[in-house]
Amino acid sequence: ESIAQPLAMPQTFGHDLMTQADAYWLGYYIGNGSWTVGGYKSVVDGSQKQESVVWCFGNRVGRFAHEQYASAFTSWAQQYGGTWKPQVRNAMTSIGLAQDNKLRALLPTWGLNPEWRFDTKRVPESIWRGSLEVRKAFVLGYMDADGTLGTNQPSGHTPNLELLRDLQVLARTIGVTSKIHGPYLPDGVHQAWQWHLCGSLMRAHLDYGAPVQRQR
Repeated sequence: ESIAQPLAMPQTFGHDLMTQADAYWLGYYIGNGSWTVGGYKSVVDGSQKQESVVWCFGNRVGRFAHEQYASAFTSWAQQYGGTWKPQVRNAMTSIGLAQDNKLRALLPTWGLNPEWRFDTKRVPESIWRGSLEVRKAFVLGYMDADGTLGTNQPSGHTPNLELLRDLQVLARTIGVTSKIHGPYLPDGVHQAWQWHLCGSLMRAHLDYGAPVQRQR
């Protein structure tokens, strides 16, 4: 299957339901975050689910080192409350939201479904209604989390075809064309799809792929 949409222009509809930083880290979560529910822990008046809301920072080729992403995320998340101590395993760093962090309540209001998993995530409703700058920030966050930085053709891959279709349409609203290729079997068993974006348009509209240092 190959899906191509040849024309795209930045669209200025929408309004700011969140800051650009919020949209960026929401996009990063869709690319490499998780919300899981574990067992129960006892409290004075009964029991309570243990929920883990985590952003992960690995060794994917990105604009910055994963330690820089982790540090920038912590600075942003702590505006809303506490974060757990970073957990480091091999080349992966993961940081979770503390129980008092207001993002636990805010994320669902932005359209993030806590029940989404890697193969069921979608672009949240708030992003579809967001301003041009919010939509740009979301796409940039997603690509920093789950894309591969390339000067000629940035790309990403995932087993979640519906998410890629969402992202392809969203990218068009910020002026970036793209193609989806697949399915293919990266491990010989499980299906995945590749998303290839126009490098020149990513540089023009997002500075993605250009040698620009930008603090998030």
